[in-house]
Amino acid sequence: MIAKDELLKIASAKAKRNYEKNIRLRKPAGLINGQKSCNVSKHRMGIASVSFNGCAPIAVYNALYAAGHNPDFSLITLGIDSFALRMGGLLGTDPKKLEDCFAKCRIAAVKAKDYTDFVNVMGAVKVGIICYWVAKPKKSLLHFAAVINCGEGYDVCNRFSNRKKPSRVRGIKDFCPKESYVCGFFIN
Repeated sequence: MIAKDELLKIASAKAKRNYEKNIRLRKPAGLINGQKSCNVSKHRMGIASVSFNGCAPIAVYNALYAAGHNPDFSLITLGIDSFALRMGGLLGTDPKKLEDCFAKCRIAAVKAKDYTDFVNVMGAVKVGIICYWVAKPKKSLLHFAAVINCGEGYDVCNRFSNRKKPSRVRGIKDFCPKESYVCGFFIN
């Protein structure tokens, strides 16, 4: 991940103001679940709090944490706040901008080619990030979640905004059918 000083040089003014507030708030301890009431729910990103629009930085944090990194949640929100929000955060994170955001923030992520690629590669890697339509494709909200390969299934972190633990599923299709898939990434 990019150094704090480097990211602050290229971050937007609004993102910097949010960052200054966020660094005074509670830090996550372990995986983050239940974004409406978790310990980072009051952090700000764009025009809203993480409890409202923060599934993407939570997914990135969880994926990095599960991959054995020591992520800084405030820096992750600063990066996404600067480079990947839709409508100032009103519509959360733009999945089309996330790959560029990863590059600017020096997060080692590889984008899946498509749904089949995501499902197949997740069978062989430890952690990924998935973006999917919550209900009707293209007519509902998007959600990002970290997916951890447990060998006998997958833990989906922050799948539900009020659940404090990851959801265990047998396969990706059990929570994200092909028609709901938007994009996915693998974290090194």
